[in-house]
Amino acid sequence: MLSTNKQFGIIYKVTNKITKQCYVGQTTQKLSKRKYRHYQESCRNLKNSYLHRAISKYGMESFIWEELLNCDISMLDIMEIFKIMVTHSHWTEGGYNLTWGGHSGRGNCYTEEIIEKSLEYRKSGMTFFDIGKIVNVPPNTIYDWALKFSVNVKVIPRHNKISDDIIQKAIDLRNKKMSYCKIAKVLNVSPMTIYKNCKDIQIPSKYSIDIKNNAVRLRQSGLTWKETSKKTNIPESTIRDWCKNFS
Repeated sequence: MLSTNKQFGIIYKVTNKITKQCYVGQTTQKLSKRKYRHYQESCRNLKNSYLHRAISKYGMESFIWEELLNCDISMLDIMEIFKIMVTHSHWTEGGYNLTWGGHSGRGNCYTEEIIEKSLEYRKSGMTFFDIGKIVNVPPNTIYDWALKFSVNVKVIPRHNKISDDIIQKAIDLRNKKMSYCKIAKVLNVSPMTIYKNCKDIQIPSKYSIDIKNNAVRLRQSGLTWKETSKKTNIPESTIRDWCKNFS
């Protein structure tokens, strides 16, 4: 009997039992081994993925791990992308996946130029997330490169001192209800620096009491967070905060 020597891998899904958010991944290992690796990565001081931060926050016992399918190794990238789409696990849809998948390295190899550029950015003090946005590579992949090539992976301290003029501009923009991220882009300063200097500014809510109460009632009537958000056109995170404070 001839041996085909085919290699197989799995597509798996991780679901947060509390928030119902999910993550889709691929591996050629047993799911138990991949699960343990996720746990190890969540225990590192520097957490570069939404999933690992969530595991650190909620605990491993709050997640359901399941195999979605087995397939030939050559199909893993395609099936991962497909499953991320159908499960809505991408971060833009409320999930934990930072990319649309297909970054296993088998069909989507990164050039030496991208790797070198990423490491140079890291040496200059940039965060993995910021580098990822520039070179369009997942932050955890850049983290692995940094480990492999012995580039500092610890948090690099930044000098967050900004001039009084910039602080005043930030305060003025914040008073105009501009978000921290938008202010940071306008002034070319990190969002955290803006937050530290503007966190005491009280911005009036754009939602009335009636709107808040209506959203809470819809959620209590049995609608899911996503359904309530769609019906009211209000972000899920905002509705969650209202429901937590509702008594």
